[in-house]
Amino acid sequence: MNQLFNAQGEQVPARPDWDSHKEAIVEMAMDTLFAEKYCDFEGSDIESLKSNLLDSYYSNIDEYDLAKKFESDGWDVNRDFIAALENVCGHLAMAERTLVSSWFDDNKPVAPFNVGDELIVNGEVGVISEIFKHSPAYFGVKMPGMDENTCRLVKFEDAVPHLKVLSINKE
Repeated sequence: MNQLFNAQGEQVPARPDWDSHKEAIVEMAMDTLFAEKYCDFEGSDIESLKSNLLDSYYSNIDEYDLAKKFESDGWDVNRDFIAALENVCGHLAMAERTLVSSWFDDNKPVAPFNVGDELIVNGEVGVISEIFKHSPAYFGVKMPGMDENTCRLVKFEDAVPHLKVLSINKE
């Protein structure tokens, strides 16, 4: 993990994620979910829904697997409930993205590497082609054999430089 810094050389706090900020993410998601004109849940469901999400949800969980966990906790699970959970998961993902965007705006981390630098990604060497504009603090990394319009996304803090070893000729 790379420690990130801002332009003034000050350390930036860790990027928020589900594991470190789940209570805040669930709270934000419930606020937007229950503010919808046609919310799939009753107001009386909010505390139980929050509790189940805090216990069972994790980033990128399949809604069907999440529904099974809800069912084991006594919720009436059917096709409509799974569709409602898809909506809930969308709100959770949006809340996490909002939290990360706020973190980025508040801290303004500087990229620890430059475009053109080589990184090791899943055991392969790739080249940083861009600072990704659609997600905060990500590199776009071109990998060998990839289509010219695709790249791997690597968080600034997860980037691992490819260090070249120079041989010394002892002749």
